[in-house]
Amino acid sequence: MKRLFKKETGIKLALMFIIASMVLVMMPAGMLYADAIGPNSGTSFANIGFGVTWSNTQNAAASDNLYATTPLSKPTGVTVPLSATGFNFNIPSGSTINGIEVMVERSQTTAGRYYDDHLRLIRNGVPSTSAIKYGGNPNVVGFIPLTDATITFGGPTDLWSESWTVDDINNAGFGFYFTARTSYTGSICKVDFMSMTVYYTLPSDTTPPVIDPVADITL
Repeated sequence: MKRLFKKETGIKLALMFIIASMVLVMMPAGMLYADAIGPNSGTSFANIGFGVTWSNTQNAAASDNLYATTPLSKPTGVTVPLSATGFNFNIPSGSTINGIEVMVERSQTTAGRYYDDHLRLIRNGVPSTSAIKYGGNPNVVGFIPLTDATITFGGPTDLWSESWTVDDINNAGFGFYFTARTSYTGSICKVDFMSMTVYYTLPSDTTPPVIDPVADITL
């Protein structure tokens, strides 16, 4: 019995080594500690600057068909920036920021009027001078639709032409603003939800999750 027990134990240990080695080989080294937080909603919303402002800005905090809106009487041109900050990110100290993704769920009341103009990231409460994305030519990418749809800017490896620290991201003043543009009057632009996702890599000394690939193996 002792010899049989030793043989079974040896087989199980060998299986553990082989399977664990296969898991580590198949998993890219750069992805061992990769993670993401989001999409998070902002908690503070405001108009930036002067002009015809958005109403009910706090309605952009959730996808619930309650809207931040421009007035029907808004003249042609770009809207006042609608900002969202206070995303409550809590990325571990020492992590590397890999990418920032921004999403805006929006619609309008009359077809072919409003289109996405630009978004800009906000660092410590101050709009960035270079972290900016443009919506594109509406004749190519289309106008804002009549029903809610989400547009995404950035992504897992997009740093928006800047470098970011954990302190920048975790700061309550981190966020972005959104603007729309119209060449016509007679439509209301509506924003239902503004959200962000941040992609990062944990410090190299962070202990990864323990994998027991043979926990359920019985001999």
